[in-house]
Amino acid sequence: NCLTVVFHQHETGAATPVVPAGGAQLRKPELLQVLTDIMDNVNCYGGVLAALVATLLSDVMNSDPQIVHDVHSSGLAKSFFDMILGKDIESRTSLGETVETWSEPLIEPSAELIMAIPNVISALSLTESGMKVVTETNPFPTLLSVFCSPKYAMPNSRCLLNEM
Repeated sequence: NCLTVVFHQHETGAATPVVPAGGAQLRKPELLQVLTDIMDNVNCYGGVLAALVATLLSDVMNSDPQIVHDVHSSGLAKSFFDMILGKDIESRTSLGETVETWSEPLIEPSAELIMAIPNVISALSLTESGMKVVTETNPFPTLLSVFCSPKYAMPNSRCLLNEM
């Protein structure tokens, strides 16, 4: 769980250098690029790594709500929603198709990821502008459709079996 180690500050002595806070780390372009790449290519990296990224995002935003604006403005929030809803959210909305009519969720079938998603959505909603973006994006029907999809249930997947 190497991603979260960077973000947890430890009690430090005089000989140990101080680790910057998670918000400061998250503002670094290098880390932004890596996290965005993982969320944009979750099918290559897998659901477990995407879940670690989601957990990291929610932990940092919950510990420092001022970073929520940076997460939205940097494109991390958009990458997160694209990971859940698909990359062509704008084109689907412009064609008049709503999220509610989508039948099959695009979320990677990973129990860890499915459990981490609501925490990130909650953290993205900590500010008024963030709540507006979450409301407009409306990821809830897609998230709830996981529980009705054969892709996430036995015998096709063990995703929802005893892990949630």
